[in-house]
Order: sequence, then structure tokens, then C-alpha cells
Amino acid sequence: HALILPSIQESFGMVLVEAILCGIPVIASSSTASTDVVSNENGLVFQSENVDHLINAMAQLYQNYHSYDRQVIRNSVITKFRKDNYKTRYLKLLVNVAAI
Repeated sequence: HALILPSIQESFGMVLVEAILCGIPVIASSSTASTDVVSNENGLVFQSENVDHLINAMAQLYQNYHSYDRQVIRNSVITKFRKDNYKTRYLKLLVNVAAI
């Protein structure tokens, strides 16, 4: 019913995108790609290595589970990671890195 990624260290966490594409809400630690992937529409982020924050996020998702819409969840990453959007964001990143 939900994916929880409590990793202490994760480079990207592709499993987040895969779960969201299936319409599954996620809970991810702040030390994953949560800032790039997780939004109010598709899940929650908790402070890494903070068990109380994780428990609170799980309780919040459980209490509000009915408010998550599978299609809205899916669209939240489809739009962001569409090839043309991804390409534009990647090129901006390269330009910014080259400017450093």
C-alpha cells in the first residue's frame, strides 16, 4: 500500500520513482533523492536517522491514505521526468557545473 525508504545514505533511490509510477505513496528519508522526487501529492519526507519522525510520517500517511490519488501520484513524476523535461534540467545542471 506504500513504500518506505528509510535509507541513511542513498544515491538516488530509483525505487521511489518506480513506486510513484505505480501510484503508490512513499515515505523517504531526507538522505535520499526525496527532494527531487517526493512531493505533497505523492508522499512524505522524514528527517534521516530520526525514528520519531519516521513513526510520525507513517502515522500521517495512514491517517490520510484516502487523500492520495493514484493517478495524481503517477502524474507527479511522469511530468517531472518526461524525456524533454529531464533533458532540459540536465542541460541546465551541466551549464551550472561548467560555470563553477
